[in-house]
Amino acid sequence: MWSDREAERDLLNYSSYVTVISDICTHDDLAPLTLGIFGSWGSGKTSLMKMLKRSIDDATASNRSKTLWFNAWRYEGREEAQSALIHAVLGKLAEDKTLAQDAKDVFDRLKNGASVLKLAKFIGKTTMTMTPDLGGFIDCFKEESEKIADTMERFDKDFASLLERAKIKRIVVFIDDLDRCSSAKVIETFETIKLFLNTPECTFVIGADQDKIEQAVGEVYGVPQAQK
Repeated sequence: MWSDREAERDLLNYSSYVTVISDICTHDDLAPLTLGIFGSWGSGKTSLMKMLKRSIDDATASNRSKTLWFNAWRYEGREEAQSALIHAVLGKLAEDKTLAQDAKDVFDRLKNGASVLKLAKFIGKTTMTMTPDLGGFIDCFKEESEKIADTMERFDKDFASLLERAKIKRIVVFIDDLDRCSSAKVIETFETIKLFLNTPECTFVIGADQDKIEQAVGEVYGVPQAQK
């Protein structure tokens, strides 16, 4: 009898998948990149991702990569959930104490700018639904910069600068249990990922039930679900 808990031992004959996906995650010409590992509950998504993370970690010395494990469900129901992913990524980079000290000003700007997700959420909703949320627009600009483009550009440049200073060739972020989150949190996580996708060194690997993700998109953006 097998346990339902994830494992890093290959009990499901996933080794060939691990080899191929690991190469894709760290390939010079394929980033920025977002990969989905889809499957129903209990199909082994987390185990595959754990093995993939270990494979990349084992090769870190040669490919100058860093990996981060982010369990989205841990932040369900918390107000800071929308910026938690940014802080998790910055926290991973800050493990390099020399970098954290030398680039303290950059870290501070990025942390202070984490609330830009409020703007990203508003922009995404307006773009997808074509129904401007004027109340949300006003609320965003009470607290945030009036120059959205400048804010986003600064985030891109500061984050790219951190990776260059750290001599990191690739940062691979594994997002697990996203399909256990509310629909709103699923979309907020995707919107956060978009902030990093102008940086070629970034790869995101998302493990989820595809049907749950489609349901979340449908609920938040009012997209009718396709009949299966």
